[in-house]
Amino acid sequence: MWQVAKRGDVASYDKLQDLVFMLTEAFPGLLTHRQRAQLLLGLRARLILELCKGSVRGSVDTQAVQSHLEKLPVTSANPEFRDTEVERTESTFIALVQSLLKDPAERVYFFQ
Repeated sequence: MWQVAKRGDVASYDKLQDLVFMLTEAFPGLLTHRQRAQLLLGLRARLILELCKGSVRGSVDTQAVQSHLEKLPVTSANPEFRDTEVERTESTFIALVQSLLKDPAERVYFFQ
């Protein structure tokens, strides 16, 4: 998995996300809740943006993008672990992706 991250193999980030999730569930003190949320959000965001970037050429797999967006939010439903900064980042990112999907010209400009 380290090689996936080191190479920037975005196509395998799903597996890396699963590993991070599994490890942080098994070892709760490994990362803080904020660190875990930020790491998972970063991995998912990178994957989603790569899917959108492929759509610059005109073809977008909206269902694939939406399925990854549905995995958000990464913050816990438990109010004890809620992080407003991460939640704000998630909602801003989702709004960005929705606008990129709706407007092909904006998508092209964004990825220039």
